[in-house]
Amino acid sequence: MNEYEVYKEFLKFEEKNKLFDYTYKGIKIWDYTRYNFYKILCTNYLGLFNQIQRPIKPENVQTNDYIKERLMDIDKLGHYDILIMGNPRRVKQADGYYYDIYTDYIPDLIDDYSSLVVEDPFWNQFSHNKESHLTPAISKNLIYTDNLVRYFYDCYFDDNAFAKEKEDLKAIFTEISQIFAKTYNFDYEIAIINATLLSLFIIITEEEYCRLLKQTSPKAVLFIFHPNPSCLALLHCAKKLGIPIAEIQHGIFGEFEPIWHKFGNTNREYMLPDYVLALSPRVVFENDMAMTAANGKLKYVGYPLLERKIEEYKDVKEDTTKKNILFVSQTNIGETFSRYAAELADLLKDKPEYHIIYKLHPFELKKVYPHLNKENITVINNLDQDIYYFAKKSRFQIGVYSTAIYEAVQFGVTTLIADDIMGGKEALKILDGLDGVYSATTPKDAYDIIMSNPPITSIDNPLWPRVNKETYTKAIEDIINKR
Repeated sequence: MNEYEVYKEFLKFEEKNKLFDYTYKGIKIWDYTRYNFYKILCTNYLGLFNQIQRPIKPENVQTNDYIKERLMDIDKLGHYDILIMGNPRRVKQADGYYYDIYTDYIPDLIDDYSSLVVEDPFWNQFSHNKESHLTPAISKNLIYTDNLVRYFYDCYFDDNAFAKEKEDLKAIFTEISQIFAKTYNFDYEIAIINATLLSLFIIITEEEYCRLLKQTSPKAVLFIFHPNPSCLALLHCAKKLGIPIAEIQHGIFGEFEPIWHKFGNTNREYMLPDYVLALSPRVVFENDMAMTAANGKLKYVGYPLLERKIEEYKDVKEDTTKKNILFVSQTNIGETFSRYAAELADLLKDKPEYHIIYKLHPFELKKVYPHLNKENITVINNLDQDIYYFAKKSRFQIGVYSTAIYEAVQFGVTTLIADDIMGGKEALKILDGLDGVYSATTPKDAYDIIMSNPPITSIDNPLWPRVNKETYTKAIEDIINKR
């Protein structure tokens, strides 16, 4: 069973068992927590998500004066037209500042509107990461939610705080796990723990997030849609207050889009974003998307980040000492994909002019794949340089379905798709007709293509429309006016 089959089965199961009917304190808790149960199925059927984390106390995490000076103080905030939920997954620039690859370009594109950026600490999204924020940041009007998140965890680990809510939610998710276990006989303990935590986070922080929205009175909220605690809490509160919400597209919307965009016949307008600031029609399969696309709420605005990166790296040249082969990894395919890289490295061991750069996904950092410990492989396990830099330094790239594959095509990198891994065939479909794109089902296929020394890819491709302020501003106007 592949991941596509798993989530199709999951969708049928949750509808058949009426899981969307579970409500606690007016919150439809299943929709906010279903991802935790889905991960259990993927772990057991596919070997994915083997690093599922238990909640940890936020002790000894990174903090400094820069962070302390920017901690959220709601009473001191004024009005902002747009509230942006930033992402702590930042990348270091040459000047030493860290930028948010998803949102830092937005204030400049909509400078007719005032904007406030709210950023969650890293460890609230990924508990294995001990950092709070990567600083200094280039974001304007930036505040951090660490104090609110710490308050939540103080309550979470205090047996006497919200004791009834904890007991009630644990009972609900234990009941749900028993429903799952009748069909899928797996261990659901960690799903119960994390689903309870997510629900508690919304309940405990709801008052403060609603107060933040009332104090700043934004006309719209923009964010990367991901089932982490603060994102879901802010989404819940914005919906409750009737503030329009727009998702910033950060991947390919299609058959293999993550489960939180997928649903069967259940109306989920109460929790899905109202609009999508989408990159390009070519990377959105509307028939495979969720409620937003079905209602025609896509606003195509181009790819500002990519245009910035093309300009930033225009003088970076391909490595002349080696023919680099860039592997673009992903969290849920890392084990399989890394073995593909290791097999290719073995095939190339007598070809010293070739070298593999294996770039871990930012959410894979600290992950170790022992089979990549080879002389002709360099594993990039940090955020010191972004994927675009390595694309410019490489002659080839190999990937499956990461957005970075499509971006690197724009840099003129000859592209090989490992299409036997989940999502690879969809990538080939998107890239169909472009020069320099090849199917490489096996490592031997990749080796043969590389040895054939194909010509450099043309960078004149139609994947991304050009960005302009007028288009972006018009999209924001439409969102504010709910049209």
